[in-house]
Amino acid sequence: MPKWSDFGNIWTTLRELDINAIREEAERPLAIACVGHEAALDALDRLLHSGTSHYPAAANPLEMIPLSQAAGRAAGVSGADLLILAVDARRALTRAEAVAVALQRGMVPLERP
Repeated sequence: MPKWSDFGNIWTTLRELDINAIREEAERPLAIACVGHEAALDALDRLLHSGTSHYPAAANPLEMIPLSQAAGRAAGVSGADLLILAVDARRALTRAEAVAVALQRGMVPLERP
């Protein structure tokens, strides 16, 4: 059970917080990479930019990357704060797409005989 004397420790801790570092992190722009099938990316883009709860036109942190271009645009993916994988469930991933997804997630794809 905390005691009243423990409040002194709280104030010491609060004084040591670096408010500027917290402010800089909070003001840093958000980057979201959306990687996937083109049809799924189109649907995701439409959902995120339409309706009453959409991203404002001025602030667009989204980078839409088709799976066919994922390997060549790895810098955009690795610098993102959030990675959204958008796959069209009506079709299977090709071997090249599966390798691109695995590489984006930091995995090493296993070779199969």
